[in-house]
Amino acid sequence: MISESDAASALALASAMSDLPVDVHVVPVGSIDLMAVSRITQFGNMVTMGIFQSPLTPFNRAIKRGVDIAVAIAGLAVTGVVVPIAIKLDSRGPVFFRQTRHGYNNEPIRVLKFRSMTVMEDGDNFKPVTRHDPRVTRLGRLLRHTNVDELPQLFNVLLGDMSIVGPRPHATSQNELFIELISSFSRCHNVKPGITGWAQVNGYRGDVDTLEKMQRRVEHDLYYIDNWSLILDLKIMAMTVFSRRAYWNAD
Repeated sequence: MISESDAASALALASAMSDLPVDVHVVPVGSIDLMAVSRITQFGNMVTMGIFQSPLTPFNRAIKRGVDIAVAIAGLAVTGVVVPIAIKLDSRGPVFFRQTRHGYNNEPIRVLKFRSMTVMEDGDNFKPVTRHDPRVTRLGRLLRHTNVDELPQLFNVLLGDMSIVGPRPHATSQNELFIELISSFSRCHNVKPGITGWAQVNGYRGDVDTLEKMQRRVEHDLYYIDNWSLILDLKIMAMTVFSRRAYWNAD
């Protein structure tokens, strides 16, 4: 319960809670500012103003999980043999490597990728790939341009760490940098990260060497979170394969 004099404090608390994948409710006691960004809802036996809602309902999460599993199994069946053989023939080193990224609720996850470079950097040693980067192998350049290097993350999808569609997870060093610069950055972790996402199919992929590039990526990720639907997921999957913008800025 809040009074009018407490409204400013309630708004600050609500803003802080927006970084968490939870519902936030406030008892409506005549706050016009809160009413403008809320909707009346039921919480237990009380009528409250819902300030933020979880991005996906349990039913929607179940639908999304079912699609994830079906697509992951199909994708692994298609790429599980040919690409590993090609990588071994192209350059010395392992077929796969893992990188630490931040997943749902900002928890660290180990993301699996096809090796496309001569190095396997992680954590604070991670250096973003740039255009014409000499660390990228001949085959690796093709794998990265076509997004095939990300397909081992289908295993992450089956394990439940990731989804087919969602905000792309960033290297931990990038997270630590941009979370201090972009106030809404943590909201991107309110859903599972994806192999592909709304930002990527709109051309916002590759190196994020400026704050503006990351802001645009975050804006698209938040649009996806706030407007999720099964149709939007299917649209993003189709655009990942067929849209030219999905291949922009590939390094």
